[in-house]
Amino acid sequence: MDLVGFSQDVFSDICIHYAELAKNLNVKHVTYIPMSALNGDNVVDRSESMPWYEGQTLLEHLETVQIDDAANLTQARFPVQYVIRPQTAELHDYRGYAGKITSGLFRKGDAITVLPSGETSTIDAIEIAEAHLDEAVTPMSVVLHLATDVDISRGI
Repeated sequence: MDLVGFSQDVFSDICIHYAELAKNLNVKHVTYIPMSALNGDNVVDRSESMPWYEGQTLLEHLETVQIDDAANLTQARFPVQYVIRPQTAELHDYRGYAGKITSGLFRKGDAITVLPSGETSTIDAIEIAEAHLDEAVTPMSVVLHLATDVDISRGI
């Protein structure tokens, strides 16, 4: 917030954009807290620079937020942490997307949608420690192979 002069209007615009993304991802509970990385405003102590914000600080929120321990098997999420492209003669066409399943269940043959691009493909293979699986579930760390070449990079 320090980069935008602690502007309430800028914060409101950011909240609107994130609310739209959360809706598209079917995320039901999102908390917005304006913070300053430079001075730590609203991280532990309330910010004097943002008198318009009356909500919790980040620490207050983290100490009180309720976390559902039940595994979510209906909304599959897989943040890509690494794209594996060995570029060797024996693996000249290998492309795997490595990451940890944060929710849901993935099966070989499942259709997937890449966000935010909206590109689609299907899961061609699921790999873990050089073994191939028919399915993988949260919180497994796996490598997914897709049937088509899709533009995916870390964090997308």
